[in-house]
Amino acid sequence: MMPKKPYLPNNWRALKETPDEYFRDPASNKTFTFEEFMDWKIAGWEIPSSVHGIIRERNLTTGKVSEQYYKRASSINERLKQGLQKGESEFVVCLDDAIVKLIPEDYEDYKAHYEEVNE
Repeated sequence: MMPKKPYLPNNWRALKETPDEYFRDPASNKTFTFEEFMDWKIAGWEIPSSVHGIIRERNLTTGKVSEQYYKRASSINERLKQGLQKGESEFVVCLDDAIVKLIPEDYEDYKAHYEEVNE
């Protein structure tokens, strides 16, 4: 049996309560509000041009997490189709313009919509 992973504290409250003047752009010395900082650093993800997307998969039974990088959209679609049909994992898909979380229950809705659109 694997030992339990140690707890790693999350200090989000301390960051949220930090005064705005501590969030500065080093180049321009301009201050950011906490919300602007979060939009810039968290919502401003970038993936390399050689990568079309990234899939992070979490097995719902074991809790194991894996991450795969894909060069083609067709490969991403095939991987998601296979994984959601099995119903064992949830997926977070990161593309240039969106981050989407998919859970197995979504597959039937997706399948029905896809078949309706392509009739």
